[in-house]
Amino acid sequence: MKKIIQLLIIATMVIPTFVSAEDNIENIESPVNQQEKQEVPVDQQEEPLDPITKPILKYKSHVQNIGWQDYVGENQASGTDHQSLRLESFIIDLENQKDNIEYRSYVEGSGWETSWHKGGEISGTVKQSKRLEAIQIRLLGDLKENYDVYYMVHSEDFGWFPWAKNEEISGSIGFHKRIESIRIKLVEKGTGEETQNTYKEKNISILYNSHIQDIGWMKEQSKSMTGTLTNKRLESFYIKLDYQKYPGRIHY
Repeated sequence: MKKIIQLLIIATMVIPTFVSAEDNIENIESPVNQQEKQEVPVDQQEEPLDPITKPILKYKSHVQNIGWQDYVGENQASGTDHQSLRLESFIIDLENQKDNIEYRSYVEGSGWETSWHKGGEISGTVKQSKRLEAIQIRLLGDLKENYDVYYMVHSEDFGWFPWAKNEEISGSIGFHKRIESIRIKLVEKGTGEETQNTYKEKNISILYNSHIQDIGWMKEQSKSMTGTLTNKRLESFYIKLDYQKYPGRIHY
């Protein structure tokens, strides 16, 4: 009996010693853990890469009877409102990113400009009294990877067209309608609205006219009869394309 009691006493003395040793082992941090918790000095920390800084956008227009207007800021109207004045040319200025934006115009009598213009250059004409009818704008380089360019025009009889973006056409083609005002903005890539119906283009058609005895030239027609039913002879006529989308000529 005495031996049993002695064994129980020894056990009660040894077990706490083992528990205490295990607790100490759990509380000891390995050199690896200590190294992970060490803070990296501020001057050695890697700075996150900044996205391309959004450049300051401004633009101005050359307007019939007014000339060059002052620059306006992003998303502001440049041109005129309810004055029936044609926009003849415009300039876009993109601070520190002039080479990363290009634009061109559809000009009365000559159609699309054959070359694109860089930031700070004139698109359109000056002192030629020719209206702009449509425009295109596009971005290049890193700016194109980070932003979308949106633009819209206010056109004679059509009003404001919906937003166009990234080289889409804004305005009208074949209707001989003047642009009166424009708006432009930069939007972070992929965050802007979807675009649709950004321009109108006329169907190809012909016009014809007749010179009538004792009357002279009649009014040009595209669908109705030309001439008279009053015993007047038709002495001459002409036919022409109202809007020519493709190269070629009409013979008669």
